[in-house]
Amino acid sequence: MKLTKRFISFFLSVATMAILLTLLLSNLTVQSSFQEYLSNRQDQDIELIKASIIREYQEQGTLSTPSLAWLSHMAVMDGYHIIITDRQKNILWQSPIPRHDHDAPREQWQEVSFPMHHDDQYTAHLYIHYRAAKFFWADPDIAFVKHLNQNLLIAGFVTILLSLIVSLLLGRYLAKPLIKMTEVTQKLQQGDLTQRVNLPEVKKEIASSRELDEINQLAQSINHLANSLEEQESLRKTLTADVAHELRTPLTTLQSYIEAFLDGLWEPDEKKLKVCFQECERLKKLAQDLELLASSEVKLAYQKELVDLSLLAEEAIELYQATAKDKNITLLLDIERLDEEENSKDAQDLTSFTMLGDRYRLMQLITNLLDNAIKYSDVGGTVSLALQRERAPFAVEQSTSKNQPESFVLRICDTGPGIAATDIPYVFERFYRGDKSRRRLTGGSGIGLAIVKAVAQGHNGSVEVEKSTSEGTTMKVILPVKK
Repeated sequence: MKLTKRFISFFLSVATMAILLTLLLSNLTVQSSFQEYLSNRQDQDIELIKASIIREYQEQGTLSTPSLAWLSHMAVMDGYHIIITDRQKNILWQSPIPRHDHDAPREQWQEVSFPMHHDDQYTAHLYIHYRAAKFFWADPDIAFVKHLNQNLLIAGFVTILLSLIVSLLLGRYLAKPLIKMTEVTQKLQQGDLTQRVNLPEVKKEIASSRELDEINQLAQSINHLANSLEEQESLRKTLTADVAHELRTPLTTLQSYIEAFLDGLWEPDEKKLKVCFQECERLKKLAQDLELLASSEVKLAYQKELVDLSLLAEEAIELYQATAKDKNITLLLDIERLDEEENSKDAQDLTSFTMLGDRYRLMQLITNLLDNAIKYSDVGGTVSLALQRERAPFAVEQSTSKNQPESFVLRICDTGPGIAATDIPYVFERFYRGDKSRRRLTGGSGIGLAIVKAVAQGHNGSVEVEKSTSEGTTMKVILPVKK
């Protein structure tokens, strides 16, 4: 209702101001137009009086009785005072003073005079007195303005009434979907993450107005937020259940072994103590994963410098040789450089993999991808790391030069079982664990690929699942070339 009240207040204020402004402008316009009209009419009347008197006096040396009667009538009706004098300014004839002008102040009157000739001799003088147009408003003129103002006031009241109706309808029209969205957000705030805005209903309510498409966009944004919150809540619950399971298993093992030692059922020999040690190591690894999860909540910090990606790739391959050997997995490294052009100033640039980045974070990106690839590859499989420069325009920094590649492309391929198509959109989300049974065998906290994505984006790059089949998966990372 607050929105409706605001619309009513706004529309009524605008309508009232518009009416007052219209009244003011119309009165000013009417006054100006009437004054101009009266001034022109007075000029025409004076010219008519002057022409008729001077012409007749010039021809006859006097004015006839009918002419004087006509002049008297015209003067009284139109607000003129006509005086004819001789050369010594003795009044020979004058018209009656108009009744409504008897009490008019002298400063409101104006005078024009003309000499009168007979037989080419100056014998008399004509004086015409009249009130200035801005002071002379006849009763019909005043009545017209009053009638105009009355009509404007009536129109104003009708406008206010229409504004009230429109504001009520528009307020309810806009408020209805907003109230529903408010109810949804309040329920989301209370923890009911299943609530959604009914988009078809909102679209139906605002279908007649393109200008109100922002409301539809707001509804979509609320639903997107609700979906994200529900997904995060689901991931959080899944993670909690997984962590509880991961904790319960080693703790149960340790408890059973220690109870057996205390009850004298088992002797704490080397084999049994080694099992306890392995379970402690498992708990330690889980604690490290949880710490990594907590650190991922904070935005990663970067200390960027010139880094050679090819050297990082070589170091990462060397680092994982022992791990790969344990599973009889072959590690391959392919660094593909563009052909050098003889006598080219850019030859060194074309073979370089130097970029501006954080060495530690980029190494973390590569090792996380390698770790995943080795972890999910079958025994006796192959994991390859390929690094190359591509001329394809990069999303962040584009160039038109054919001699200047646009991006570094890092591909890591494995020979594992692949990623389910339903899991691919979520593999880079924090806490996401696709095949849970396989995860428990291989370990993992569901944070590695999320860090890969964060590091890539932190370097104005991107990461994606380029290909995933039952024969293996290819991860593709794109990073910008240093300009």
